[in-house]
Amino acid sequence: MVLMDIPRVDVAIAEFARILAAGGVLVFSLTHPCFFCADWVHDRQGARLHKAVADYLTAKVAQLDFWGPTLHFHRPLSSYLDEMSGNGFVLDAVKEPMPTEDAVIQHPDLAHHRRIPSFIVGRARLLRFPTP
Repeated sequence: MVLMDIPRVDVAIAEFARILAAGGVLVFSLTHPCFFCADWVHDRQGARLHKAVADYLTAKVAQLDFWGPTLHFHRPLSSYLDEMSGNGFVLDAVKEPMPTEDAVIQHPDLAHHRRIPSFIVGRARLLRFPTP
């Protein structure tokens, strides 16, 4: 949960490749780049219907204020995967986690996360060392 918070993801991924042994595994998680910066569309009663994705493919920076001001570097998913591939990683697993049905029963405000994922988790293996 850090790659979307740093300006030079290319440097971070190259460093992961540098320090991992061949066959090493990189597990990463991101706020889902397709949906994180998209706004919910609500019905007349205020229920969340869907997210309005308007400009997913354009890289951009947004200032957020979760626990104080932070920067969020929006990039399409392909930009992360291209950097990984260019550094010798091969993606071999992807998950879009969602709350369990039991969790939604206990916390109904999580129900929308069972329809649209907020996060994406991937596993990539280093198959070769990058050439300088």
